[in-house]
Amino acid sequence: MILNLAAARDRLSECVARAENGEEVVIERHGTPVVRLVATNPKKFRFGTIPLTEAQRAQLAQVDWDAPAFPAPDPFAPIP
Repeated sequence: MILNLAAARDRLSECVARAENGEEVVIERHGTPVVRLVATNPKKFRFGTIPLTEAQRAQLAQVDWDAPAFPAPDPFAPIP
């Protein structure tokens, strides 16, 4: 996120929240970057905190989460 100084002043809370979430926030003066906001202890992403698109939600809804990742070998199959 890149903002000029006036916009950053008006939206300071939003800028701080975005920096806390790991987003890079750059503040410019007269078109020249002068400040980059960085969180001292950035929040860690947890499962479910990243916004998904509708297509991604639909794709996840179709997954059979109870199915095995790979088929188990047949214990009675002859050894080659």
